[in-house]
Amino acid sequence: MNEHSIAESGDEFKEQVRTRFAFLTTEFGFEPALDESSAYSHRLTFRNLHSNQLVEVVNAFHGVDYGFEVNIHLASHSRLLDQRNMVYYQLKEDQDVEFAYLAEAVEKLRSVLQDEA
Repeated sequence: MNEHSIAESGDEFKEQVRTRFAFLTTEFGFEPALDESSAYSHRLTFRNLHSNQLVEVVNAFHGVDYGFEVNIHLASHSRLLDQRNMVYYQLKEDQDVEFAYLAEAVEKLRSVLQDEA
């Protein structure tokens, strides 16, 4: 996909993320997703106050951005790039319109969270 098609698929992308990442709420006690999207990215965050974790699911589509990422941050700290754990990424050129890459991202994130439990 290119940045234009990623930008246009924002509502569908966010719905797919809410559905596929619902396990964060049901299995790990995260709050429902908060939409923090901007002009150049679709961003949903899930916060768990008990474990002090913030999961950030972002698809950045500005011309110099790389694409899709799933990151874990400490919820009590700022979201600086050097203080994150990038769990999964998919370059925008390698993304598909069916969002199949989200399934792999979910499994990676679930595995990381289970290992931390």
